[in-house]
Amino acid sequence: MKFIFGRELNLGEIYDREKEINEIIRSFDTRQPLAVIGYRRMGKSSILNAAKSLLENNNVIVVKFNLEGILNLSDYSNRLINSLIDSISQKYKLKYYKEEIRRKLNMFIGSIEQIGLKFNNFEFTLKRYNDFLENRLKASEIIENIIDLPEKFAEDLNIKIMVMIDEFQYIRMLKEPFPYILRLMRSKFNEHKNVNYVISGSEMGILNEMLNSKNEPFYAFFKTIEIKSFSHGQSIDFLMAGLKTDGIKCNHEILEKIYNITSGIPAWLNLAGIDLINGKCDVNYFLKDATYKNIINFELNSLTKNEMTLMKLLSEDIPMKEIKLSNKYRVLKSLINKGLVFNINDKYELSDSLVKYYINNAYAGKK
Repeated sequence: MKFIFGRELNLGEIYDREKEINEIIRSFDTRQPLAVIGYRRMGKSSILNAAKSLLENNNVIVVKFNLEGILNLSDYSNRLINSLIDSISQKYKLKYYKEEIRRKLNMFIGSIEQIGLKFNNFEFTLKRYNDFLENRLKASEIIENIIDLPEKFAEDLNIKIMVMIDEFQYIRMLKEPFPYILRLMRSKFNEHKNVNYVISGSEMGILNEMLNSKNEPFYAFFKTIEIKSFSHGQSIDFLMAGLKTDGIKCNHEILEKIYNITSGIPAWLNLAGIDLINGKCDVNYFLKDATYKNIINFELNSLTKNEMTLMKLLSEDIPMKEIKLSNKYRVLKSLINKGLVFNINDKYELSDSLVKYYINNAYAGKK
């Protein structure tokens, strides 16, 4: 086993997530809509990738795309359509098109016609979307068609497919132009007989509200599994296994210190493992690593002044009732929505212990 930091992992690179992967696979067999949630850096996307690979090995078409950064219906549509085209192209060994979406659509339609595939419903919707791109149709006229695309595709092929939507909480960006979009999506997802949906995301406060509030359209629609950090035992075993691959053995006190600083968050354990190898078991080699400092610094600098103040006070274990800050509970809700703070046993904690360590030991504030 090798330590790998930064990129999404593939099936053979994931450590001890068989239970979560198997639950995703079972959700396809039972057509159970599933929400895979968890705080940042837990490895959700890698777990989805692993399940995707296993399903594809069994000839299941899996369409996976990410909503982070979407601003409008075109962004959502482009990501869905690109992923659908890529999945079809992979299954039928069509030429892979790295083109602008309009050109890609036309080339793809030409390719499936050449090999004799009949995608009547799917092709009709793609042509309507092309009309939208050419300003011949309004977004409001095609939104139902776009949401129906996976089902139409599956109907044409007479198969069942899996759709994975990563960072699903960003769908809320479409609520301003389309206030009804979540209700429409739930209605359509419920109607689709040939598609199973798996969503995931890391902004835990927002996702919990979307999935568990009675006023929200997706209330009680998805079965939820939370991807958590590794336990103490898993973390120590993980570090030992990775170090052993490079012929290195650090004393137990070093591994305990790494666990205490990272709280078993997989991404940080991978980075720490790499640094233990390069630094010959010197914990300070990890603590001085600019990699995590730059990542955390960027995230903290995106916060408002009051959000950062509250993060600092909570990192010092000051109870909320003792904190004096304007609109502190509104600020707290914002941090919870962003997945940076959670409530455990009536105490508010930072969700990432390395962020807490960094704030208390190295953070210099906004430039």
